[in-house]
Amino acid sequence: MTYATVIYYCRYSSSKQHGGTSIERQIHLCDEYRLHHKLPSPSHIYTDKGASAFHSKQLEQDLGQLLDDLKSDTYRKPVLVLCEALDRISRASIRASQNIMNDLTSHADVVTVSDGKTYTYEDDSLETVLIQLVKAATANEESEKKSKRAKAYWKKCREEGKAQNTVCPRYLTLNPDRKSYTVKPDVAEEIKGIYQLLIAGYGIKRVHQHYQSWSPSSIARLRKDERVVEYGIVNETDFWKVNSHLISAKKSGAKNSKNLFRSLLKCGGCGANLVFIAPRPSRPTWSGQLVCKNRQAKGRAACPTSKNINYNKFEPIFLDFLENFSSELFKSNQAEVEQKKSQLEKLSMEIDKKENTINNLLDEFSESIGKRLKARVETLEAELDKLDATKERLEADIRGYTDLELKHPKTDAEREEFNTTLLHSLKEMTVFYPDETNSWFNLSNVIEISPDYKEWEPILHAKDDDTSTELEFDTEE
Repeated sequence: MTYATVIYYCRYSSSKQHGGTSIERQIHLCDEYRLHHKLPSPSHIYTDKGASAFHSKQLEQDLGQLLDDLKSDTYRKPVLVLCEALDRISRASIRASQNIMNDLTSHADVVTVSDGKTYTYEDDSLETVLIQLVKAATANEESEKKSKRAKAYWKKCREEGKAQNTVCPRYLTLNPDRKSYTVKPDVAEEIKGIYQLLIAGYGIKRVHQHYQSWSPSSIARLRKDERVVEYGIVNETDFWKVNSHLISAKKSGAKNSKNLFRSLLKCGGCGANLVFIAPRPSRPTWSGQLVCKNRQAKGRAACPTSKNINYNKFEPIFLDFLENFSSELFKSNQAEVEQKKSQLEKLSMEIDKKENTINNLLDEFSESIGKRLKARVETLEAELDKLDATKERLEADIRGYTDLELKHPKTDAEREEFNTTLLHSLKEMTVFYPDETNSWFNLSNVIEISPDYKEWEPILHAKDDDTSTELEFDTEE
C-alpha cells in the first residue's frame, strides 16, 4: 500500500529518562524503517515523555492527541503510524490495550519497527490476535510486578519509620534524622492556591498559567497525591472535591467539553455512537458535525442510512427541548437509587470485614509471618482494592442520580458535568434519521427535530391498560 501520511509515536515512562536518548533512539529506528521501505517523511512526531503506559497516562497526553487528530481527519489518508514496539503504545490490561489498538487501527495502519509487524483494522487473523494478546499480557505483567515491588518497598519503609528516599516531593524536605519530613510553608501555600483553582473548575493549563513554576504534568499528579492530605496541606473535603471531578470526567470519557452529548447519542442505522468531528482550520465556516462512528471510520458503506448532524444548530434546539421537559426527563429513578444505596451499604460492611481480617492476621503474626500467610494477606489486600474501586463507582453513581438539577452549561467544567448528568438520566438516545416515512429526526420516540433544526415536537405517549411508558408529556398549560 502507498501511504499518503507517515506519523511517528515515541514514549518513555519515567521522568528519570528525561536526560537520556530514548526518544532519539526510537526516532532513529523509525527513520531506518521508513527509509528502507521508501516511505514519505513523517508529518508529525508524537512524543510522550514520562507517561506511564501501565496506567494509560499516555492517553492524557500525545497518544490521546494522536487519536483525536486521526478521528478528526487531520491527516490525508491512508495513514501509517510507526512506533518501536506495542508496549510503547500500551502496557495496560489486555482489554485496555486491545481497545487502544482498535481505536488506532480504525483510522491508521500501525507498524512496530522492532519486528516489522504491521497491524491493520481488517487483519483479525488468529496469528495477529495472538501476537497482540501475548505482547499485551507480557508488558502488563512486567509493569505490574514493578509496581507491586515499589509499593511493597514504600510500605515497609513507612512501617519501619524510615525515609523511603532522599528524593521527596517538592513540598517536603527530609529531616536530619532521615525518618521524617517537614512541609515547606511557601510551597504549601502554592498547593492550596492550586487546589482552589481546580475546585473552581480551572483546567490544568489554566492553573499552569497562574502557577508557572508547576508544570502541567506536576499539577496533574498533585491532584491525586494523597500525601497533601496526610501532611495537612489540603483538607479532605477539598481533596475529595477535586477528585470527584476527575471521577466524573473519567466516567464520561471526556477528552474535551465541546460535545455535550458524548456517549449519549446512538446511530439509528447501526447502533454505533455518534462522535463529534471538529471543524477543520482550512474550513472555518464549516460547523462541527455529529457523525456515526462506523461511517466515519469505515466509510459510507458501513452505515449508508446515517446522516451527519450539524452540531452548532442541534445543541441549542435540544437544550430548548430539555428546558421545557426537564421535570419529566430528569426524574431521579428512586428504585435504582435505593438499590445502589443498599449495594453500597453491603459493600461497606464487606470492606470493614476484610480490613479487620487483615489487621487481625498482621497483629497475631507480626513477629513471624510466613510465606503462606504473607500470600494470604496480599490476596486479601488485592480483593480490598477491588472493593474500594467498586465503592467509588457506586458513590459516583448515587451522586449522579440524586443531583439532577439542569442548568445551561457555560464553562468547560459545567459542560463536562452536564454530560455526566445526561448519561445518568437518559442513559442513551437513538437517533433515527429523516427518510421517506418521516422527514424529521426522531430521538428514541421522545422528541422529533426538524431537518433545519428550527423546530421540535415531543412525541406523546398515551397510557393504556396493557402497556406503560417511561415518559408522558402533559400539553395543557
